[in-house]
Amino acid sequence: AAAALPKEESAFCAVCGLDIFRGWRLTTDRSPVCRTGRKSRRDREGETQRMKNRLTQALERFSKAMLAPLSYLSAAGLLLVAGALLTSTPLAGVLPFLRWPPVQLLGQLIYKCLTAVISNLSVLFCVGIAAALAKQEKHQAGLIALMCYLIYLTAGNVTLTALGQLAKPDALTGLYSSGQTTVLGIQTVDTGVFGGILLGLLTAFVYDRTCEKAHRGILGGVFSGVRWSFACMAALAAV
Repeated sequence: AAAALPKEESAFCAVCGLDIFRGWRLTTDRSPVCRTGRKSRRDREGETQRMKNRLTQALERFSKAMLAPLSYLSAAGLLLVAGALLTSTPLAGVLPFLRWPPVQLLGQLIYKCLTAVISNLSVLFCVGIAAALAKQEKHQAGLIALMCYLIYLTAGNVTLTALGQLAKPDALTGLYSSGQTTVLGIQTVDTGVFGGILLGLLTAFVYDRTCEKAHRGILGGVFSGVRWSFACMAALAAV
């Protein structure tokens, strides 16, 4: 048995320095461990490498989830520029056909619609990240994220109203200097895109751990599966 050990560990444990020949055993991966039960340096390096691999995989999943909503912004930006060109007054002076009312209407439609998309990036990140990180039934995770984001916005509006801190828009700057904003027609605390990202991550985390939960009793048919995930996330979003 001693001959089967590596040369650097044939006499003493690489971790604690005790004589292995006084009584040693083999772990499941056939690496020598002395009486103290402490793993060798080789095992500790293997555990560190496995932790690094898990961390790398988690970061790769997060980066791919972030790219999911961002991949649409390039097309949205090009369409927004096209709408701005169709409604440009100086360009209409050079190209008279741009003054035609149907062309002006088309330009305004493109510009206004794409501006609405870019102005609500927090919603896109919330839904996109939750759907991308969910391990099963991704459409359910995206729908739960959207509903919880609406709950989150409304909860902020109700709280500000109850505390008497709901700001009134300024004639010049609007809500810019008040720390509040209007998202989907709801005035609430301005958390920007970060709020949508955080809520999307939380939705995916809770959904993966509660989507298969089954309850018994009268309410078991109502609050089971994805509906239980929604109930948990609705409570967190309201808080």
